[in-house]
Amino acid sequence: MRAAAPLSRRPLDIVFIGFWIVNFAFITYMIDIEQIVIRDPANFSYPLWPPRFAVDAIHWWARSFDPVVWAREPWYRATIWIDSLVFGPFYAFAIWAFWKGKRWIRIPCFVWAGMISFLSRRSRWRNPWRRTARDRPRLRRRR
Repeated sequence: MRAAAPLSRRPLDIVFIGFWIVNFAFITYMIDIEQIVIRDPANFSYPLWPPRFAVDAIHWWARSFDPVVWAREPWYRATIWIDSLVFGPFYAFAIWAFWKGKRWIRIPCFVWAGMISFLSRRSRWRNPWRRTARDRPRLRRRR
């Protein structure tokens, strides 16, 4: 087994490490955790984590641009749980593996890419600009 080249000679690995760090620290364990601990963004008290400024920024973004995040429907919350329970630990392993130059991380990265592609596609099948189930009036029976 050959030794890994120094990280300074692997610039693409540095890019991946940066990508995994952003996903681990910011996306998964700040933005996604907010969506788990705050069930109803219209009526809540601030949790211990994420910080108040992050909660306010996420809610501003959701109200202004992303109704799917604001509505927090069950299918979307399920993807958030997958991100927190499966992808979060993967990001930590990926950071370590890319830092150490481990070659075995390649296959898990392909699996991760497939899962992310599927979940992203699943999210896009839903029209984010449509009214949510909570906003729809009950259907009335025609006579």
